[in-house]
Amino acid sequence: MQYWHLDFQEPLLLLQCRKLLRAAPEPGYQLDALGNCTNIEADCDTQENDFVCRINGTTGAQAWGKDSNGDCVVKLYRPE
Repeated sequence: MQYWHLDFQEPLLLLQCRKLLRAAPEPGYQLDALGNCTNIEADCDTQENDFVCRINGTTGAQAWGKDSNGDCVVKLYRPE
């Protein structure tokens, strides 16, 4: 049996596998002036990266996820 060693493609394959295993997008919510969740939503991600999730893609208010009490205090990230 012959085995191929594909070092140059391993990082790409791992990245693709991670994307496939990711859960559905996490809803993020805009906060009102009192810091409460509004009904304005964005699709966000819990997977940490360099960019926080924002209501209008790369601009707009930061979107926050709900904790187990329903408070919008969970930092979310822009989906890749």
